[in-house]
Amino acid sequence: MNLLRHAWRALRREAGQVLQGLHLVPRLSAAENIALPMTLAGIDPAERAIRVNQALKDYGLSDRASHRPNELSGGQRQRVAIARATIMQPAMILADEPTGNLDRATGEEVMRLLEELNQ
Repeated sequence: MNLLRHAWRALRREAGQVLQGLHLVPRLSAAENIALPMTLAGIDPAERAIRVNQALKDYGLSDRASHRPNELSGGQRQRVAIARATIMQPAMILADEPTGNLDRATGEEVMRLLEELNQ
């Protein structure tokens, strides 16, 4: 069991995931959803704040930081999910149809963000 637990922890550090359902926590703000992996990993609050603010800026969500998922558009929720998946700077990102529920323009924007991350 310890080996399985160790493998799961390593996977959480090395892989981010963006699932079609997004799985954002409804009662957390966009900023809190993005910070969640760092909170669970025990990263210092000051470091979390710096990294979350940068992610909000990078993904064009600074003005939506305090909004809950139900107050965000589909594209904004998708960008929150991508920011959350990448905030720990994983070696890989697992994405299951990350643009499946988005309109064409928003889907293209999400794909552009993912391609930038690949660079």
